[in-house]
Amino acid sequence: MVTKCISGDAWRASMQQPFGDYSDRVRDVEVEKAFWRRVTQEKQSVEPDPYSIVIANKICELLSNEYDIQSIIELGPGWGNYTFKLAELCSRLICVDISQDNLDRLRQIAFKKGISGIETVCCEWENCEPPSCDAIFAYNCFYRMRSIEDCLLKINNCAQKICIIGMNESPEQPFLPALERELGLPVRYTRLDYRHLEIILRELGIVATVIEIPNERVYAYDSMESLLVMAARYIQGEFDKPAAQKILKRYYKIRDGPVVRRHAFRSGLLIWRPSQ
Repeated sequence: MVTKCISGDAWRASMQQPFGDYSDRVRDVEVEKAFWRRVTQEKQSVEPDPYSIVIANKICELLSNEYDIQSIIELGPGWGNYTFKLAELCSRLICVDISQDNLDRLRQIAFKKGISGIETVCCEWENCEPPSCDAIFAYNCFYRMRSIEDCLLKINNCAQKICIIGMNESPEQPFLPALERELGLPVRYTRLDYRHLEIILRELGIVATVIEIPNERVYAYDSMESLLVMAARYIQGEFDKPAAQKILKRYYKIRDGPVVRRHAFRSGLLIWRPSQ
């Protein structure tokens, strides 16, 4: 059954690129899998990203204080920012991810850490047939979900006690408007965040409690050239590289080699008791 709502249509429109199409990662499952294959090959650290720690701590607080949680489904665990904290809270953790490379890496890390009770399912959530669990957790994994209404309803229907989902506030790089305004460049903005999810849930008849967490992320690059390569991913077409680099220098500082910027943002959690 395909469910659609007005705010879901707005979500799909916001997912699209400046020229009105979805990215290759959204449209093509194999492109998405290849992306995560490269990430797992390049990822050296097994520690969580610093910005995710405050989110993980809040999730543990929520699940530990009010609920007797024995089983959890985690959607889109990626490289495991939250996985091993969740595993400490329950006897059964089911990780659902589109990337087998991600899941294999999680299993390897779990073995090294002596963590048991983690199961993996390689599947898109849209096509997944998960068992009912006490809790479902999903964070920053919605960027490919065009059928967002059905995905959220499945989360609601598969959880017995609590649903916790969320996204970061749109982490717009501050140089994007300047590139757009001063150089006349079409740029790709990150338009989706937790507030969109809240609106869609309300239209589906689900009222979630919103918790906003002040957060910070440090962006660091080896050189201005590396920063320019990153910035180019947000720009459509050819551009004046010296002029773009001049703009980037307003926002990033060079500190003994690396090019660094601290970015303040909010992480949003949406919590609700499932209604069947």
